[in-house]
Amino acid sequence: MERSKRAEPAVSPERAELITRFYREHEGRHPAPILRALAFRELCEQQTIYIGDDELIVGERGPSPKAVPTFPELTCHSVDDLRTLDARPHTRYRTDAAAVAVYEREIIPYWQGSMIAVSHNDVKGLDKTLDPTFIMRFWLLSK
Repeated sequence: MERSKRAEPAVSPERAELITRFYREHEGRHPAPILRALAFRELCEQQTIYIGDDELIVGERGPSPKAVPTFPELTCHSVDDLRTLDARPHTRYRTDAAAVAVYEREIIPYWQGSMIAVSHNDVKGLDKTLDPTFIMRFWLLSK
């Protein structure tokens, strides 16, 4: 329990790595709803579940206390985003060099032009990023 209390919030690349690997291997083999369901099953089977000693309520979002997963299929953080999360003075999310390297090498290149939303103007394929159905939903939400 003390480990969970003392832990510093951190970005965990585990979910992003698993989902990227899964989509890379299964892309184009199933309709989108089936692909999402299979991806969810893959995450349920492969993601690390942290259960600390002497805890009454167990489970964390990531593989360790206060480890936060990311969802690159929705919006993929850029290297600048990760560095900002690591450096900001308030609500900091520690992001180690190994996590940044995984994003740079595997996650960001795969999801460029495939995300639902973007947070940076240096995203390649921005014109193809938003599916027309999402553009319509965002337009309706803004009314």
